[in-house]
Amino acid sequence: MNDDGLPELSERASYYLNPQSSDLALVTDVQGFPAHRFIVCRQSRFLSRAANQKHTPYPMEGATKPIYLRHTAPYLLTKVLEYLYKGDYTFTTSTILTAIDKGLLRDNSAVVPTPDTNPPTAAGKDALAHRYVACFHAKMYAQAEYFLIEGLQTLAAHRFSTALWALRQDEDGFAAAMAELYDRRSWNYVRLHQRIVSELLHNQAIYRAGPGLKGKGLTPQLLEHVPCLGRDLAFVAMDEVMRLRRRLGAAEQALKAVLEEDDEDLREKKARSSG
Repeated sequence: MNDDGLPELSERASYYLNPQSSDLALVTDVQGFPAHRFIVCRQSRFLSRAANQKHTPYPMEGATKPIYLRHTAPYLLTKVLEYLYKGDYTFTTSTILTAIDKGLLRDNSAVVPTPDTNPPTAAGKDALAHRYVACFHAKMYAQAEYFLIEGLQTLAAHRFSTALWALRQDEDGFAAAMAELYDRRSWNYVRLHQRIVSELLHNQAIYRAGPGLKGKGLTPQLLEHVPCLGRDLAFVAMDEVMRLRRRLGAAEQALKAVLEEDDEDLREKKARSSG
């Protein structure tokens, strides 16, 4: 057992999607998944509250209790459970492509140029999956916020940042990631906005497109299509300017005080020497 009362990972992993000893059923619109209170409720505040609601129909003592998750995509729920049981979530090219095929990772046509309709090759499929992996991690972050799983929030945010960095030379993939991040129909990613906007601002030479810059992702066209990104960048930049001005003002005051002290010492020395 860990300090938080959870079994060790090796033991928890054996219960993943295993109906044995299951006392919870997480039910989406199309599928149900077995879960175990002693594992999931200690890591997810949402599931803990849902499992302990008294008014939810509970047939009999010891029966499996259903928790209905009508708006949760099964492919994302399996990844959330994978994290809760195994301490990580995995993803493959097949994971991303299946989500795209089912319309769960949208092609943001308002931002991304019209896609090539020719059947993709194996290399093309890998490239497509690479392009949308940041969107996948954003959706995992949204699930972490919904289920109130702090460790998963941290992991998904880090992976989104890493995937975005990998898309710095891919204008379309970068645009798709930003469109997902600012699409309120998906999730209100306020906390992830704060992290990513700061990273973009402080590493703009890597992400911005233009003379003397290294990126291709952060373009004027993108800011036209995702104006809230431009707004956030502007406000963060203004905050940064204010901080720099305050630091400069404090440094000027400190320098002035030192110079005045030196002048006073010099006057005292002159007074002593003349006396």
